[in-house]
Amino acid sequence: MDRLKSKVSRFPRSPGIYMMKSAGRKPLYIGKAKNLRARVRSYFSSPDAKTGLLMKRTKAIEYQPTKSEMAALLLEAKMVREAQPKYNIQLKDDKSFAYIGISKEEFPRVFVIRESDIPNSKRHSCVSRNLRRQSDMDSRFRGNDSGRKDLLHYYGPFLNAADLRRALKVIQNIFKFRTCKFAIRNSQSVNYKACLLYHIGRCAAPCINKISKIDYAKNIEALHRFLAKDSNKDFNRFITRRMNSASRRKDYERAAFYRDVLSAMDRLYRRHRDSFIREASMKPDNGLKELQRVFKMPRLPEWIMAVDISDIKGTADVGAIVTFYNGQPDKNLYRRYKIKGVAEGYADDYERMREVITRFLSAKTLRLPDIFVIDGGRGHLKAVRNVFTGKGVRPPVLVGIAKGYPDKIYTVSAKGKPERVKLDNNRSLKLLQRVRDEAHRFAQKYHHLLRRKTIIS
Repeated sequence: MDRLKSKVSRFPRSPGIYMMKSAGRKPLYIGKAKNLRARVRSYFSSPDAKTGLLMKRTKAIEYQPTKSEMAALLLEAKMVREAQPKYNIQLKDDKSFAYIGISKEEFPRVFVIRESDIPNSKRHSCVSRNLRRQSDMDSRFRGNDSGRKDLLHYYGPFLNAADLRRALKVIQNIFKFRTCKFAIRNSQSVNYKACLLYHIGRCAAPCINKISKIDYAKNIEALHRFLAKDSNKDFNRFITRRMNSASRRKDYERAAFYRDVLSAMDRLYRRHRDSFIREASMKPDNGLKELQRVFKMPRLPEWIMAVDISDIKGTADVGAIVTFYNGQPDKNLYRRYKIKGVAEGYADDYERMREVITRFLSAKTLRLPDIFVIDGGRGHLKAVRNVFTGKGVRPPVLVGIAKGYPDKIYTVSAKGKPERVKLDNNRSLKLLQRVRDEAHRFAQKYHHLLRRKTIIS
């Protein structure tokens, strides 16, 4: 241990990621730090039992400096997903970040591409506030996007693909790039018809020769400059000039559009940066510890399930149960149920809940959670508890939390009576709400599927 302390004392005070490794050089934990030396030093004096166990097993500590804290966040996410260290809880899923891709064609097109569709050897992180360009002129793109294309550039990563697609619509109004998958060449352009995007002013329509190859290339180069800049000053000046020019021409509608573009793009980058930091920094274990303390549990509640019922006036009744492990959804253990024992039109929520729990407990491979979340209040808790006891199964911690009443949380006491619970830690409340809302989403998805089948038939 003294040898490790001595080594850590020589770590830089700069941002970066650090790796705790076992005797066999296997990564045990990967973390990020704004100050590498100070962060890693803190592990030697931490009273936390889990940290103590980690340090006993750590035989080597390595680090990799980065240019910024954001770069450390991105690198940590990438390395945790690849190495799957035992002591990392967050970032282990295979969630793929979104990038902006620009194809290498005569008339390049712009699209959203997932990280999983970019060759491993070509994946780089763009880490400045406004994303820096990463390029490989000879890289070959093979993925889900329209067969084989030459990928010229990509920019990212972005945490939220939906936000990115909305932002591209705004950017397209300025740079007029195409998003279609046609193989467009000047000599063949006359064979196409302009799509709606041309008619609403979002695409320059190279498919029908509405723009020359040279002018289209200028638009794409301007787009590159915008995406590749290290600060937003150049882009702000570019849009501000256009806004002022439109105002001088008394084209106030266009001037307002450019004003909204400035605002929208600033929100995109700010939200991207803040949401990535927030998500990468969250420790779901904190919420789990609070739940363990409040419900007086002997160990950390790693497994949490939630049940929800979905119907419209007693038709297409369904139920769903979702499972979370260490604060993250495990979709392999999701279950859905079509209600059979309650007649349609007879809206008895308790009876539906009882049927779903009964069928759940009758499963051959039953996995009971540490906490079972019910979308409801006292009545629902009683109904679910009676099913457990009626089956001779000792119920886990049962928690009732109804939508619209975030401060009304109930559990079942040792005497079998529902009692009010107060959660002091906001993360523990958010975790329970997230599990409950995921059950609601999954149940509604199944409900809508059955309704569509009924309508079609």
